[in-house]
Amino acid sequence: MRRVLQMNSDTLFQALPTAMAVLDENERVLAVNESLCALLGRTHENLVRRSSMELLSPHDRGSTLTAYDGGGGTDRGGDGLTRHQRRLRCAEGRTVFCDVHATFLAYEGRAGVWLVAFIDVGQRHHYTQALHAETEHDELTGLLNRKGVRRLLDQQLSDEGQREGAVLFCDLDNFKRVNDTLGHTAGDDLLVRLAQRLQQGLPPECAAARHSGDEFLIVCPDVAAHGGPQELAERISVLLRTNMAREDHLIAVSASIGIATTSDPGVERPEELLRLAEVAMYRAKDHGTGHVFRANAGLSTSLEREANFEQELRQALARDELTLHYQPIVDPTGRVHSAEALLRWPHPQHGLLSPGAILPAARNAHLVSELDRWVLTTASREAATWPGQQGRTVAVTVNLSSTLLHEPDFAAQLERIVPATGLDWHRLVLEITETDLLDLAPATLTAMHELAARGVRFALDDFGTGYSSLERLKELPVQILKLDRTFAAGLEREAVDAAIAGAALSIAQARNMTCVAEGVETTGQLYQLARIGFTDYQGFLFAAGVPAAELRALIQRPPTLAARKEARSQPQPIETQPVPDDPDTMPRTPTITPPSRRTTGEVTTAGSPVPGGHECWIFRDHEEFRTRAREYVRDGLRHGYLIEYVDYAPASRLRAQLAADEILGPAMETGAMAVATIEEFYPTSDGGIVDAEAAMDARLTSVEKALAAGYTGFRAIVNATAMVTTPDQRAAFAYYEYLCDHVISTEPVTALCAYNLTELGSAAVAEMACLHPVTTPTASPFRLYTDSTDEHADNEYDTRLALTGVLDLPCANLFTAALEHTRAHNLLINDHGLDILDPRVIHALDQHARAHHKHVTLRLTQPLSTRLRPLLHNLTHTRIETHQAYPTLTATPPARGCTLRLRGNV
Repeated sequence: MRRVLQMNSDTLFQALPTAMAVLDENERVLAVNESLCALLGRTHENLVRRSSMELLSPHDRGSTLTAYDGGGGTDRGGDGLTRHQRRLRCAEGRTVFCDVHATFLAYEGRAGVWLVAFIDVGQRHHYTQALHAETEHDELTGLLNRKGVRRLLDQQLSDEGQREGAVLFCDLDNFKRVNDTLGHTAGDDLLVRLAQRLQQGLPPECAAARHSGDEFLIVCPDVAAHGGPQELAERISVLLRTNMAREDHLIAVSASIGIATTSDPGVERPEELLRLAEVAMYRAKDHGTGHVFRANAGLSTSLEREANFEQELRQALARDELTLHYQPIVDPTGRVHSAEALLRWPHPQHGLLSPGAILPAARNAHLVSELDRWVLTTASREAATWPGQQGRTVAVTVNLSSTLLHEPDFAAQLERIVPATGLDWHRLVLEITETDLLDLAPATLTAMHELAARGVRFALDDFGTGYSSLERLKELPVQILKLDRTFAAGLEREAVDAAIAGAALSIAQARNMTCVAEGVETTGQLYQLARIGFTDYQGFLFAAGVPAAELRALIQRPPTLAARKEARSQPQPIETQPVPDDPDTMPRTPTITPPSRRTTGEVTTAGSPVPGGHECWIFRDHEEFRTRAREYVRDGLRHGYLIEYVDYAPASRLRAQLAADEILGPAMETGAMAVATIEEFYPTSDGGIVDAEAAMDARLTSVEKALAAGYTGFRAIVNATAMVTTPDQRAAFAYYEYLCDHVISTEPVTALCAYNLTELGSAAVAEMACLHPVTTPTASPFRLYTDSTDEHADNEYDTRLALTGVLDLPCANLFTAALEHTRAHNLLINDHGLDILDPRVIHALDQHARAHHKHVTLRLTQPLSTRLRPLLHNLTHTRIETHQAYPTLTATPPARGCTLRLRGNV
């Protein structure tokens, strides 16, 4: 019976599908079954009576098939089994991965044996390896990904005998432009091509990886073997430099490279090495495209300081220790119609910090969205309590980051926050940057439209500096364009900046948007912007960012002349994370005085003075000027003003003439009226060109002296004809007049500046009117009536009108309103004696014609000045012609000082 059982056991052993072996106590092979022979491709004779060590792959030599060795991958169960993985060597040299299960069988009085089972797990092992490789490699380029790099750096940093290794952090320059202009497919192709160049051109010991987006990492275990970090970086820079063709031009692509080495201070873990290399890359970008920067001890210290700074910011946000300042946005009268919320952090050590210092830390700490929600909530709550001005409410502008803008529940978050603060939707303006428009998801665009339907307005910030498409602008619910401050900064010296500003304004007007000029810091910039046509301004010239309490005061009362002498006591926020003794982080204190309310074009008459008025007008002879001057002097004396009378006669003769005057003489005797010549009154440069800034300072000094002496106000009466005889003189003097409008108009100060039409001629006065509004002391200085001169009849026109008098900018609305009374579609307007024609009125005429589907021909008796023609190049519905002056008019010419009269079918 025992023999039978033995025979059956042998048969069963050979028939088992599991590979099996029997080993003696010394682990020599006693028996194997057919399944093990098939697995290893070897015969019984080749396996039996051999040491089990001969079954193992060279990779596992030193291990055993049976005994528990405490090594990795081996487990000793409580049932006496040992379980582990081993690699077995096949006949042809192939390796088989197996799970090995071994148990020892002991017999009383006899030697025991090991029964070992082998389970082929090769397919599972290869699958695991492939999955592991996939998780460590970038799908697009096939390079290592961040996980693979981290494992590689773990190995290098754990090697005690390591040499100096390095990580080179490479960020492609201009890659965004490739995506924007050529498309994302072209961008992906570029990344694949550059990855291949790295794989082929790097030393074999170096590994390339794609970190994210357009960022590559190079890991070098021994940087000295390749000439040092700088030489290796230059080699990589060449590999990453290329050009992308776009139609008839190329887009140059390069890389900014930051270098960090394993010997740099503070580098102990992979994340520290990567962070240091990344920061070094940003330092390289600060120097321009294609630069290389190696981390140093200072940068390591900076990283530690940044980490502390981020933690402090997190705590400040949690404790509600941040605050908001507000910078007003004003109209031409100085009225605050909205204010931009500016984040500030009163840091206990570094003082008042601005977004330039806060946002980088917020991005690194992943606090941007939380910060946005805090600003939106706080600004909305404070704005809900702001006072109105002249029955109009003041809006608040809040900057939105792309992080919050692209969150799926962006609109829902606003619907929870804003109503809870009590702010009306129409008083909220959300600012987004031009670059944020490029990647707007459809859901985000839908959310913006939903919010716009509630009354929210969207402002496009930094307009003119990004790569956004104007076609894209048409799709967006944007109501406000904010011209970037760089264009305002160059207005006084760069013609191209003025052209760009004008183009931005034209785009806004065509889309029925508001265009705000940012960064207005000087009166010269303000003057140029006003000439272009801007009516909304923001900048230090008006006010810096101020606390909420100060903004409330600005809303209720614009800054007055007295503010000119007040230094701004509040420190300006620091823009960068502060470093001790760093002069670049000192607070900036603007010294420019906010301008005051304008009253441009306001017409006053003697006997009804308007404090703060500034009037420019024309006269035809000196007696008319003297008559007007008497009225101003008499009125000024009645109100207790100090009078300054300025003319261009020789000083002695001028004083003698005025002393004999029954009104002006007594005023001189009492000291209530001072007399000056043009040369004494206006500081000038070569060519008699007024120094506008110096002249304005002189006027302000005169005003302050008058008020200090007890006078209730100041009044200047000036015959400025001699100051505007040449084009250069007119341009400079118009700037001076503009300064007068903006500086003296909220004080009890009035100015009457007059030009002699007879001496200058209508062309010069018309040019002056274009540079700065000029009016007359009449309520309606032009006359429009039916032209009944038959000899000049033209059958192609439905209606013919005649125009005389002064048509300057303040008359534009009145003029176009008069034309609305005619039903003609082809209209001829003949010049029957225009003294002034402001080209901006022609633009208003053209807009009126376009809106009412009319075509207008304007026939002038004199050709336009060549300096004015460029202003009229884009007319669409108005034609300018020149004809000879009409000999005798059948219509009665208008009397001086008449009001608008309409006759015939007009």
